[in-house]
Amino acid sequence: MAGWDYRREQVADWCRDYGPALAVILLATAVLVAFTLADNRDPPTVETAVIESFGTYAHERGDSPVVVVRMKDGSVRHLRAQIGTTRNCRKGDQIRLVRRSLSLTVHPEACLPHA
Repeated sequence: MAGWDYRREQVADWCRDYGPALAVILLATAVLVAFTLADNRDPPTVETAVIESFGTYAHERGDSPVVVVRMKDGSVRHLRAQIGTTRNCRKGDQIRLVRRSLSLTVHPEACLPHA
């Protein structure tokens, strides 16, 4: 049984040394998960903005499209767009955006085709 006493001491030493740090990490994770779940509870809403410009951002798999928009409140946002979602869009057009609480994304049908 001496082996079990040694293991019990090891566990007690580990908890004394690393327990507070582990508690902080677990608490931070719980807060992050709760915030993420609360953020996605509200139903999405569609907003409109005006297209200021287009661009790309580089990452390890190549370049991805970005659209720069001016919101109704005058703020400017840089939003990543899926390839093809902005194919009917031009500078100065109205673009549809989807808001889910704090996140803002480009609507799958961002702009209607031009005549």
